[in-house]
Amino acid sequence: MRRIITLMAAGIIVVGISGSALCEGRVGLGASVGAVFPNNDKDIDWSDVGLNWGFWVDIPIAWVFNLTPSAEIYDLGGKVGKDTATDICLNFKFIVPFSFMRFFFGVAGGVTNHLDYHPNAGVLAGLSFPLVSNLEAFVQAKYKILIADPNVHTIHANAGMLFMF
Repeated sequence: MRRIITLMAAGIIVVGISGSALCEGRVGLGASVGAVFPNNDKDIDWSDVGLNWGFWVDIPIAWVFNLTPSAEIYDLGGKVGKDTATDICLNFKFIVPFSFMRFFFGVAGGVTNHLDYHPNAGVLAGLSFPLVSNLEAFVQAKYKILIADPNVHTIHANAGMLFMF
């Protein structure tokens, strides 16, 4: 049994190393801007829509898996007053590469500073398109729950650029 576990672990390491080589090991730095929409049961009140902007780092772990730490600043709109919130998140992104674009989806978790510190969790999906050899454009949507009393649900829609090293 111990031998089987050792062989499985070695196989996972070999596949991970070869996958990392395929993704060229290119770390990316990016910035984005967009909007935060309140997510509730009534029609959207456009006065509740807030500005969202932030920075992130795309770190390839395997061919189709990236860790993406991010920092975002956004207006919570009328959901809990016109207050600004700051998120620090660690996103786990799975990549589906195509010849002309990359589709990605994943989960996010982190901490939000809005009057106090609160955990947050969410899911995300998006597309990125290469513009030139080391620059990509992307669009992304993220559904996020700020775990507080009461919980705050938001949808972040943003677009940006990613500079690849």
